[in-house]
Amino acid sequence: MSLLESAGFSRSNPYYVVQQGKIAALTLMKNSERLDLLKEIGGTRTYEERRRESFKIIQNTGKYFLLFIFKISHFVYKKRKHIDQVVQNLDERLKELDEEKEELGKYHDLEKQRKSLEYAILDKEVQDAKQNLAKKSIGPRFPKYQQSRMTKEHQNFIKEKEVSENLQTKALQKHTVLELDLKDLQAKTSGNTHAKEDATKQPEMLENEIKVSMDELDKIIPLYDGQVQEEKDITKRIMECEKKLSILYQKQGRATQFSSKAARDKWLQKEIDDREPVLSSSVMQEKNLVEEIARLNNEIHGRDENIKSRRTNLTTLESHTAMLRKCSNDYKVKRDELHEERKSLWTQENELTAITDKGKVELEKAEKNLQRAIPGGIRRGLNSVRKICKSHNISGVHGPIIELLNCDEKFFAAVEMTAGIRKWWTCYIIPLNRVRAPDVTYPQRSDVIPLIQKLNFKDDYTPAFRKVFAGTVICEDLDVASKVARTNGLNCITLEGDQVSNSGTMTGGFFDHRQSILKFMNIVNKSTDSIFHIKEGELEQVKLKIHDIL
Repeated sequence: MSLLESAGFSRSNPYYVVQQGKIAALTLMKNSERLDLLKEIGGTRTYEERRRESFKIIQNTGKYFLLFIFKISHFVYKKRKHIDQVVQNLDERLKELDEEKEELGKYHDLEKQRKSLEYAILDKEVQDAKQNLAKKSIGPRFPKYQQSRMTKEHQNFIKEKEVSENLQTKALQKHTVLELDLKDLQAKTSGNTHAKEDATKQPEMLENEIKVSMDELDKIIPLYDGQVQEEKDITKRIMECEKKLSILYQKQGRATQFSSKAARDKWLQKEIDDREPVLSSSVMQEKNLVEEIARLNNEIHGRDENIKSRRTNLTTLESHTAMLRKCSNDYKVKRDELHEERKSLWTQENELTAITDKGKVELEKAEKNLQRAIPGGIRRGLNSVRKICKSHNISGVHGPIIELLNCDEKFFAAVEMTAGIRKWWTCYIIPLNRVRAPDVTYPQRSDVIPLIQKLNFKDDYTPAFRKVFAGTVICEDLDVASKVARTNGLNCITLEGDQVSNSGTMTGGFFDHRQSILKFMNIVNKSTDSIFHIKEGELEQVKLKIHDIL
């Protein structure tokens, strides 16, 4: 009765009007149709629909949870891959900037070399101008051919100055272009630096997002487990209620359905036979569900292990990244040190090259001056003697006296005036084993020095040098020279080149130290020894060091 009242029937309305045919349909419908009608009247269909929707929500929740974890892992992978690509691009750009920086360093080195050349040219012009001015101040003492030579040299200097000015203009233009390129490179470097800083910050932001997501996940998992457990409890209670309701329906129906116990037992046996396939199917389904649950648990466990492995790999990568950053910083410091050392070696190389070039120029100039000072006939005669000795392998010819002696520069005038132009520019072949040097007694005075004592030469050449220089002493002044020549019968000479012979005649006058033959010969000898042996050796060592650094 209560069931009918809940369906809309009322005791106070005994004349309830229903549609035609409804009563007949109720009496003639099957048990399954009557059960569906009762479920619809009792509202249990809505419950079953909600129950199915709850099962779908639970299944979707598990899928969404796994999908959420997968999306987080995929997002982290894509972000890390993007960051690696950005860092790789930045490294390539930094490498290009380093190459451009090296080119800029080469430009600065060339600029320094240009300035040093300009300074050398300017200094050379100043020195030449001073020499020209000094020569002009004593113009009447120079022959006409020297004045014409000076005019030609002056014109050459003017041409060299014009060439240097043109080179300077081109260098300034190139300097301006390179300065503009430098500004562009600095702007690009600044932009790349900002981009690298942003790329460096992205891993930190990503790690923060991962940390926040993991915190949210740690909060969601307990809630999810609680909801799952609550859903299981509710499902269990629903199943128990359904079972009780079914038993009640069965009892209510059986009370009026069967007329005897035998009919009831027959119907029950038939129901048991009908339910056995359903029971076996349910048992099989339960077994499959248990296996599916075990598989899902294993899959969840595997994903947990994968997450732990990913976290471990992330920690390892972070430590490896820190180590690589440290190594990169160390290599950058070492690179800067090698760069500074290379710059220092380049500077040293430029200095040695400048010294060598300057020495070669001085050597060439001294050789030209020496060649101009020696008459052509004498020069050709000496060259012929050298060729004959070389072709016939004659080892006993030692060369001219000028090439065999060495002395202090302050004695150049005394030596040249003592030997005389005649002895320098007239070829005498002196056999050393035939020379008999005179025995000379020198005065024991502090203002008188034998000239031969101030000469440096090999002992093998002593007879020849005593033959030429033994009879001459160096005196402090002309008064002392006159007195010694008169009393001791020796040839006397002062450091300025004034001579007093033992016969009483006095010779001398102006001696141009700039045109000294011994000076030119000394420059040639020193330049040959220092430039081609010492400086070039040092220059080669510096080049080897630069090659090792590169």
